Amino acid sequence: MCYTNYICVFRFYFVGDEDLLEIIGNSKNVARLQKHFKKMFAGVAAILLNEDNTVITGMASREGEEVVFAESVSTVEHPKINEWLSLVESQMRFTLASSLAQAVQDIKQFKDGAIDPKAYMLWCDKYQAQIVVLAAQILWSEDVEAALHLISTAGDQKVTPLEHVLQNVESTLNILADSVLQEQPPLRRRKLEHLINEFVHKRTVTRRLISRRITSPKAFEWLCEMRFYFDPRQTEVLQQLTIHMANAKFLYGFEYLGVQDRLVQTPLTDRCYLTMTQALEARLGGSPFGPAGTGKTESVKALGHQLGRFVLVFNCDETFDFQAMGRIFVGLCQVGAWGCFDEFNRLEERMLSAVSQQVQTIQEALKSAQEGKKEGSKCTCLFQLKPIEGDNALQMKDDYSNTCYNQTNVLFAGISVELVGKQVRVSTDMAIFITMNPGYAGRSNLPDNLKKLFRSLAMTKPDRQLIAEVMLFSQGFRSAEKLACKIVPFFKLCDEQLSNQSHYDFGLRALKSVLVSAGNVKRDRIMKIKENMKLRGETNIDEASIAENLPEQEILIQSVCETMVPKLVAEDIPLLFSLLSDVFPNVGYTRAEMAGQSISYSTRDKCMLCTGLKEQIRKVCQEEYLVCGEGEEQGGAWMEKVLQLYQICNLNHGLMMVGPSGSGKSTAWKILLKALERFEGTEGVAHVIDPKAISKEALYGVLDPNTREWTDGLFTHILRKIIDNVRGEINKRQWIIFDGDVDPEWVENLNSVLDDNKLLTLPNGERLSLPPNVRVMFEVQDLKYATLATVSRCGMVWFSEDVLSTEMIFENYMSRLRNIPLEEADEDSGFGKKSDNKEDILSPALQVQNDVSNILQSYFAPDGLVVRCLEFGMTQEHIMDFTRLRALSSLFSMLNQGVRNVLQYNHAHSDFPLPNEQLERYIPKCLVYALLWSFAGDAKLKVRSDMGDFIRSVTTVPLPPTSNVPIIDYEVSITGEWSPWSNKVPQIEVETHKVAAPDIVVPTLDTVRHESLLYTWLAEHKPLVLCGPPGSGKTMTLFSALRALPDMEVVGLNFSSATTPELLLKTFDHYCEYRKTPNGVVLSPVQLGKWLVLFCDEINLPDMDQYGTQRVISFLRQLVEHRGFFRASDQAWVSLERIQFVGACNPPTDPGRKPLSHRFLRHVPVIYVDYPGETSLKQASPRK
Repeated sequence: MCYTNYICVFRFYFVGDEDLLEIIGNSKNVARLQKHFKKMFAGVAAILLNEDNTVITGMASREGEEVVFAESVSTVEHPKINEWLSLVESQMRFTLASSLAQAVQDIKQFKDGAIDPKAYMLWCDKYQAQIVVLAAQILWSEDVEAALHLISTAGDQKVTPLEHVLQNVESTLNILADSVLQEQPPLRRRKLEHLINEFVHKRTVTRRLISRRITSPKAFEWLCEMRFYFDPRQTEVLQQLTIHMANAKFLYGFEYLGVQDRLVQTPLTDRCYLTMTQALEARLGGSPFGPAGTGKTESVKALGHQLGRFVLVFNCDETFDFQAMGRIFVGLCQVGAWGCFDEFNRLEERMLSAVSQQVQTIQEALKSAQEGKKEGSKCTCLFQLKPIEGDNALQMKDDYSNTCYNQTNVLFAGISVELVGKQVRVSTDMAIFITMNPGYAGRSNLPDNLKKLFRSLAMTKPDRQLIAEVMLFSQGFRSAEKLACKIVPFFKLCDEQLSNQSHYDFGLRALKSVLVSAGNVKRDRIMKIKENMKLRGETNIDEASIAENLPEQEILIQSVCETMVPKLVAEDIPLLFSLLSDVFPNVGYTRAEMAGQSISYSTRDKCMLCTGLKEQIRKVCQEEYLVCGEGEEQGGAWMEKVLQLYQICNLNHGLMMVGPSGSGKSTAWKILLKALERFEGTEGVAHVIDPKAISKEALYGVLDPNTREWTDGLFTHILRKIIDNVRGEINKRQWIIFDGDVDPEWVENLNSVLDDNKLLTLPNGERLSLPPNVRVMFEVQDLKYATLATVSRCGMVWFSEDVLSTEMIFENYMSRLRNIPLEEADEDSGFGKKSDNKEDILSPALQVQNDVSNILQSYFAPDGLVVRCLEFGMTQEHIMDFTRLRALSSLFSMLNQGVRNVLQYNHAHSDFPLPNEQLERYIPKCLVYALLWSFAGDAKLKVRSDMGDFIRSVTTVPLPPTSNVPIIDYEVSITGEWSPWSNKVPQIEVETHKVAAPDIVVPTLDTVRHESLLYTWLAEHKPLVLCGPPGSGKTMTLFSALRALPDMEVVGLNFSSATTPELLLKTFDHYCEYRKTPNGVVLSPVQLGKWLVLFCDEINLPDMDQYGTQRVISFLRQLVEHRGFFRASDQAWVSLERIQFVGACNPPTDPGRKPLSHRFLRHVPVIYVDYPGETSLKQASPRK
């Protein structure tokens, strides 16, 4: 149905099947189809309707610009959707063409340079941005052409006619520059910025023509420029505007483009336009190639917009198969649109060869049409002068020898080609472009038969200085030229002299962010000065004079700090300021003002925004018992990072938080989201996805190769849900957070989402637009495998390990211990949620926790026992990477168990609870015991003994008497006494015939103390890993301990090199049940009250992918950290209940073993289980 009955509405090729069914089903209810128009038209966000929703009167862009049709389209007279939609398209073109004719007539009043600013603003407001720029281009082309004719006939003159043209251009630019400094409505400001961009380019070209002494309109220097010729004598309005470049000639397409950002035109883009138009004239494709951020895709889009074409960008990857590409090509041929296939060399090599056949077929059809047109024999062109009505609107001629201009005013070649099994007529307006980053990871080589179909163009070095100058000019900077001469070399110096980090990019995109930010800062300052003047009662406020007195260099430096400092590692920040002082000497600012917390937000502090936000951040932190401060205070660096994150969120729709595990990244965005919700009153929603825990198909979606049915993946599902706005999602702050390793395989599918296109392109031809309330965020440990194509598209915030100081972690633990009862433990933190009942503060349990906290306080001091032991532990050799957060997390959980022991004792002896003196004896010894196992439990016996000796040398806590027995061989009783583990080893008799049985565990010193540790962490419901050589008894110890616990069911899983997350999911299906609750889907063990313990043996055996990730470990980390996963069948979040994980493995140095990721290990205490020591062997061996 989708491809037969409705094939004549060719724009349906770029709408998904489900959307198409919705469109067809609601064809008589136009209002319900509003959300689909932006998928079918370049600049249309909505259509304008009368009160009854039965007459379409016009269309509107996303920016609010409207196009009122010359003739309304009645859906009553034309009830079929293909009729009225075709008429809407006809009216769009006809109305724009008619408006242009009037605009060209009106602009001639400004021809002689005597421009009245008010009249010019009225003229700008009267027409659409697209028409305003076109009229200006036509006028300039006419003026230059006339001047060159005059020069060629009149000879030498004192002031050449070209100099008159230049004066007109410069006087227009001055008026625009003055206007842009003043407060303007958003739509007019965008128009002025577009005109400034255009006129700066016209000024450059005119100066070049003068300097080269061009004297003829036939000179090549003039012919190779893009020239706009308007012929009012042409009766068909759609053919009045033609665009010439060298020998190529094009009719303007009159596709409505809205008020999209315009590319800054430079000599590089001019060369690109010339090459691409020559390719189009030869009926070939265009292929700009070069590094990321050089303007390849944007140049293709900009050329399409110059010619009034519908340009569709598709972000290619290996999921685009032959059929998917064929469907897109069919749509482009029918609509007469341009297809720009971004990252084309990410397609598989075998696919590239197959695609070349389709491209060649289309190009041969275009060439045949062109040759036929030149011969003038068989091909004639039938142009529709007015919108066609009634059944004629759907008439399609069967005579393939003719060309016909169908109901959508698309010029068809008289050639029909076969693509993917369909006969397709090829529009002469269609074109195919490809862009590539050669040499990047995950790229294929183009076969020779494909290369010859595209005209290649190297785009390696953009004209940054000119781009910076035009952008600063359009942002209202008077000294744009001077500032551009400084900021561009500054970026080059940063690239050369700052350290080489994978998350650094000082290219064109980074420069653009700084310049856009500078414009925002300047407007902020003007607004603030105006407000102050109004408060003083001044009425005569001149914005231009205010702007003129602002220190523009200082504003630019502030912008550099706001956008660049967040991504720098600590050692590069002083170097950045040193470079700033070299490039911008004698600018009145101080390092303290510009760096860190004060100047970065000085403007916002003044306007109370940052102060209010900081206050909310503090309140949220207080509620969550987190530590934050300002400046050099405790937590000041972390608070600064939260504010930087907010700053970058305002500048970029894609951003990355980069830094080692446990540096405060997750907490930063969570706190910021909560604080913004309170500060601005907009609800914040976070969607956290671990992209490496699921397959790429599960992330983005999959196209069924047989039925061609598209199924959304997780990210696509979330994005579509926000776009559909069923529950008001568009009014909430939506953050999609990719919390996992970044690699080119999955992340480069987001390239078109992260750049200015803001589009997710799917293999079924759909294009999902990213709404303005959505931010795509990445939380990563490093960007080792990310290419510049990704890094350059994102804002960056760097979190170093010292952002979260050890003292902050201590203070957070102490605060939670004092305020949150341990009785209802939270599996991740070890604490429950604080009760609203104020009497909890006085409860016996909280009183005990406060007493414990007071006893521990001195040991957690900056130079106390814990810090010194941690520093010592970091210098020792451990079986796995020793990380601060894992060690401290293990310590806190063991201390919590110590507190639980006290609470259980008090509960059992309610008449005689543990007195404070006994608590003061027990807790310090409990701390020593916890320090030993937390900081040396993952090391060999020698390190454990050394740790004990070190503790003995630095503390006054009473320890076991000095002897040959190390402290590790003792435990602490509730009475505060040291008790040897050997006293707890039971004596058992093993019958002779059972000695060789595999499940017999002979208790020894090692097994008893390991089991005790296991009980501690299992009671805390923490995951844990036993690591040791093969045959050391890891598995036996674990199973022995787990089976002894009555409320736990153990399931053993043997991991191998090929283990994937599916193994865990199948285990869940077998032993657990899914329940729907008011809070969502919950997965819990079938048996009520029982915990399911998944024992993952050989946990470090799964292979890494080529980018260093173990998918099953990523999935385990998600289950442990987020306590749930997304179910593939319906993308629902499934929360885990009463499920925990333990693991065992050989040391990572053994053959075939892989080191576990830090992001997983930070949640997991590690115990090293060595071969039994001498004491244990004696206990296990038969006695004589």
